[in-house]
Amino acid sequence: MPLNGMVHNSPDKVNWKNYQFVNSKYYGVNFTKVPKGYIEFRYLGGKDYEKNYPRILKMMDHFIAALYYTLSDPTYSEDEKKELDKLLKLHGNVIKAFRSYDDFTKLYPKIKLSVDLRTAKEIIKMYYPNIRQRLFDLLTKADMKEGFVNYDSDQGKVQVKNAKLDRCFMISGIDLVDCEIRGNVENCDIFSCKVKDSSLINCNLFNITEVADSKIESCYISRNVMLKNCYVYGEKTVFSGKMEGGIFRKGRVTKHGGFKDTEVIEYEKIK
Repeated sequence: MPLNGMVHNSPDKVNWKNYQFVNSKYYGVNFTKVPKGYIEFRYLGGKDYEKNYPRILKMMDHFIAALYYTLSDPTYSEDEKKELDKLLKLHGNVIKAFRSYDDFTKLYPKIKLSVDLRTAKEIIKMYYPNIRQRLFDLLTKADMKEGFVNYDSDQGKVQVKNAKLDRCFMISGIDLVDCEIRGNVENCDIFSCKVKDSSLINCNLFNITEVADSKIESCYISRNVMLKNCYVYGEKTVFSGKMEGGIFRKGRVTKHGGFKDTEVIEYEKIK
């Protein structure tokens, strides 16, 4: 994905610094291991995958060859330059919308903006330079197409409501209200949302939020939150909700927390 809205197609000079790359372990290639001197490939999986020796060897050969080619020849081929420019073209409207509030409203009429819950055009235009990078992240990292975005000028925080964010690359540091979420989310407050097939890290879950088939690490889960077939872990976890199925690996549980058909491995009971 492009790094920000100031990036444009440059077929004659491609710079990797213009692009943002995955920095989470929940992708096919885990680059977070690079500081330790190796890369982790996570594509292989499924029941009894370790017994499929021909497939494992074939994939290992591919990983080794691809990694060797990348390290031995770090320059971009013409085909690779074209692929990178294709990525920028996919986000052409996002880059155009980065320029001004007027451009944004023309290109994304289904996304409504406000500042401190005020919708006056002149106020939004004044704050747009403060908001646009957050909007850029929502459009590129979460594939947002409609909904409401409010900018809290006192806290410098963005709040999103009634949005369908089903391709979250990595969303961080915003409030999510009445949204549908799928993907990677961290350091967010989540209210009355439906979450599926996601990774939640250091988040706070409130108000009848429903989470299914997800990994939940070091989160606060309040009462009236329902988890189904999830994997919950992390020493900072505080659980006051209800959980059906799945695995509760580690965390703290209040008197309000409840489990049904859940494998509970380790927890600390708190008031």
